[in-house]
Amino acid sequence: MRQFLISLGTFKVVLVITAISVITSLIVTALALQVFPSPPDMGYLAYIVATIVPLIVAPAVSFILVQQYQEIHLLELEMRELATIDFLSGLLTRQAWLTQTEQYTSLAARNKSQFSILMIDLDDFKNINDSFGHAAGDKVITSFGKTLKNVARTSDIAARFGGEEFALFLPETTLEQAQQFSQRLHHEIRHTVIPSNDNKISFTASIGISIYTPDNPFDIDQLLSQADIALYLAKDQGKDCTAVFNN
Repeated sequence: MRQFLISLGTFKVVLVITAISVITSLIVTALALQVFPSPPDMGYLAYIVATIVPLIVAPAVSFILVQQYQEIHLLELEMRELATIDFLSGLLTRQAWLTQTEQYTSLAARNKSQFSILMIDLDDFKNINDSFGHAAGDKVITSFGKTLKNVARTSDIAARFGGEEFALFLPETTLEQAQQFSQRLHHEIRHTVIPSNDNKISFTASIGISIYTPDNPFDIDQLLSQADIALYLAKDQGKDCTAVFNN
């Protein structure tokens, strides 16, 4: 019902409310005249008043109420977005990501399909904050969020898990395809330069990959743990690289 009213727009909603008010007023007047008979002239006048009053009152009152209703609706949408979108990176929050990916996991289990999960950590991010300030670190987070969205497909699900850690869900993706995606992402990151005051900041990222297959039907939490293990392996291998979890 709410979506229907919002889709109509203020003018149409006010028009509908006014029409309903006039019709209701006329019906009530007709019933009242049946119960309390009056001279024809008075009855005619009663119908005129029953029409004019709601035509004046209903638009003014309903316009105010509809405007308030729409403001509340927009506020709820903003609050919902704040709960699901990380404001710095523009990506999903951890909880929103988990909610969406669990649905895909159930679908993959039914269809016996594959998907991949990437855990991504920006290398030496603390050094960026220490050397250039936290404002510069925020710019790096924002820039990486844009890069990740540009490289990802529309079906992929990206999130900032917190700090400099990110997760990416690649539906219908084999290990080889996930590795190819990872290399494209590395390439884009290495060619990203972020201006901050008089400085130009470059950064790299380490990536861990885990794979869901019909023969490897782990749940989303287990796959995240596997990708996290692979991520730390990438760190141990010198950073700025990708590692794959092996059972």
